[in-house]
Amino acid sequence: MLKIQRYVLTVVMGVVAFLPTIGFFILKHELDPQTFWEKFAVWGGGIALFGGIQLAFFIIVIQLIISVVWDK
Repeated sequence: MLKIQRYVLTVVMGVVAFLPTIGFFILKHELDPQTFWEKFAVWGGGIALFGGIQLAFFIIVIQLIISVVWDK
């Protein structure tokens, strides 16, 4: 794979990696929790639903960055 393709792939995957976080904040804004238990449920659900996806994307981005930096 060409070096420029790897850089483009890294940038695209970096943007994709933050989509779960952006989606969570949009969902939180739309639900607009008021009480402690509503906020607790929204944060708990957000972590449970989006946390695993975010972690997987983060690992992929780190692997891509390492492959671009140490490419020979």
